[in-house]
Amino acid sequence: MTLLTQYYVPGLHIEDRSIRVPLDWAGHTPGEGFDGESISLFYRVVTAPEHVHDDLPLLVFLQGGPGGAGPRLLNPTSDGWIEEAIKHFRVVLPDQRGTGRSNRIDTHTMARLAPGGA
Repeated sequence: MTLLTQYYVPGLHIEDRSIRVPLDWAGHTPGEGFDGESISLFYRVVTAPEHVHDDLPLLVFLQGGPGGAGPRLLNPTSDGWIEEAIKHFRVVLPDQRGTGRSNRIDTHTMARLAPGGA
């Protein structure tokens, strides 16, 4: 996991991060490393400024889709539930594969991964 940047906006501490994951999870076990092709997934971690150094549990918000990036918050009330959630959690807002700042996979890549693919 790579920290890209961190900053404050009114009422929020935000970390922009990315993580490399296998393009194809077949034969891979999460947490054991991998070789071969990979993609980068972007995610944002949002915390109340007063809880930046606290060991809070994670709450992952999976954006409905398809095709939308995770919310881009301007303040704690810009998305109704965030204001309460950051009192108790580090809120993780991922850009799922192919959305926002995460890598996409095109049809040629998918065909190559299919059994008997080119």
